[in-house]
Amino acid sequence: MSIDPFEQIFLKEAVQRITNKVKTLERGTSDFAFRQTTIISGGGSAAPSTHPSLTNNPHNVTPRQLGMATSDSPSFAGLQLTSTLLFSGSQSIDVIDDSADTLLSIYNSDSTYKASLDIEKDLTVGNDLILTGAMASNIDMAGFDITNVGDTTGIDHGQLDGLTDNDHGLYDYDKTGWNPDRDYAISFVDGTRTFTITPNGTQEYWINNVEYSISNPDTVVITDTEGLWFIYYVGSTLTASQTPWNILDNDIAFVSTMMWDATNNEAIILGVDSHTWKLSAWSHYYHHFTEGTRYQSGLVLGDILAGENGNLDTHAQFSHTSGIILDEDIIHTIAEDTTPATIPIYYRLGANGDWRRITATNFPITTTGTGRGAWN
Repeated sequence: MSIDPFEQIFLKEAVQRITNKVKTLERGTSDFAFRQTTIISGGGSAAPSTHPSLTNNPHNVTPRQLGMATSDSPSFAGLQLTSTLLFSGSQSIDVIDDSADTLLSIYNSDSTYKASLDIEKDLTVGNDLILTGAMASNIDMAGFDITNVGDTTGIDHGQLDGLTDNDHGLYDYDKTGWNPDRDYAISFVDGTRTFTITPNGTQEYWINNVEYSISNPDTVVITDTEGLWFIYYVGSTLTASQTPWNILDNDIAFVSTMMWDATNNEAIILGVDSHTWKLSAWSHYYHHFTEGTRYQSGLVLGDILAGENGNLDTHAQFSHTSGIILDEDIIHTIAEDTTPATIPIYYRLGANGDWRRITATNFPITTTGTGRGAWN
């Protein structure tokens, strides 16, 4: 093999530097020992199988660098070692281990396990990173993130487990609420203060991206306490509470709102409140506190006899057409009620403003002791 003058100078300098390095190490800590020399020239990809061991004293954690160069590359490649580096047998690298417990997993051609890699900092992979065998089934990230900054269209989350863990706030959309095609009935028994939800078949709901379902009637009993009650699911548990919660928490699936009259021992309001998961927490919060329930259509009053003296029943009666109101994403359809419309009357009583109801009659009005129409 002919070597041009420049390469001769370069190789001479390289050999001299390595020789000086070895001499320095042998005079100092004796970290490295060279039993023979192998020079890889050209496009060789690995050292010969007879390449001797190159060992750094594992008890000395001070970094060492070995400068290397090839005939087709005029620059040195730095290899920094902090503990142990072994080259032996038919494998060019068996074990890399340093004082920071950064390990590299190496397997022989016969699948014999050699070592492990525990990465504490960034791992950059230029091409595909493919996991096979036992390690492909369990990856413990110890609380850290997996980030894909490239094309995410090929990521399949269908087989992910552990979605009941408290990590769903990291997702862009927090799925909480009932499926849009929900179908169930609600009822309340005053005597036992028992609320019941009866699904028509299996009904699914979500809480913070976790899916639950009910297939049979479920019940909860409220206490004999005046006021507003909220009925909702916490996980798979039907719950009744008088404590308001933060809509933005996304931690419950709402079912119903009811009003309990502890004096007369009756539920005077019982309403469906099953918002769907398509209504985000922020949208629910905004519409609930700025608009509330909205009128959509219908509910036209009719058959009103205006300007009469009130001597006849029809002077205080009317009818209304069917109509629709919206509680955010919940559509309430109100049936037509012909003359005389039977509509209950709600009013507030006393200093506490407790809600009371007058059962519906043919007259959607009540009077005071003087016979005049009452109003709050």
